Amino acid sequence: MMHVLFVDDNEVNRFLAVKIFQRLGCSIATANNGQHALEYLSGPFPRPDIIFMDISMPIMDGIEATRIIRTQPPFSTDPQVQRTPIIGLTASAIGIGLGEDKMFGFNDFMRKPMKVSAARSQLRFWTRKEIMPPYAGVGASSGFMVGIQRRHRGPRSRI
Repeated sequence: MMHVLFVDDNEVNRFLAVKIFQRLGCSIATANNGQHALEYLSGPFPRPDIIFMDISMPIMDGIEATRIIRTQPPFSTDPQVQRTPIIGLTASAIGIGLGEDKMFGFNDFMRKPMKVSAARSQLRFWTRKEIMPPYAGVGASSGFMVGIQRRHRGPRSRI
């Protein structure tokens, strides 16, 4: 089972992330700021396969926390932490205007609010693991349908 660390100061975003990642078959831990994320990574907790980190938070923002993870011991000396992809979360456009020096350590960026399809794509790309099999058709046991598209069968609109 894939383990995700989700760091965001917004309680609603953390709740939504828990639901999304559980739906994708992942275990998830949450932190409400960068300092708590560093404490999690320093503790006896399971190491995440991927970290989703909000860029702007009180106490310690995601930029500072990511810089510390990538450059300072004990994080920089832990090969498992160094291989862990960190995805920056932002409510603004992807081209957030951060200079290269501030983006140091992030592997990618993603817009908030998070959607299931975007989370699945990030997980598949950065971990190269199968998250959830595609919809298997009628009688699938997943409890929800993925990838079903309805096609209009009537005359096309002239508007």
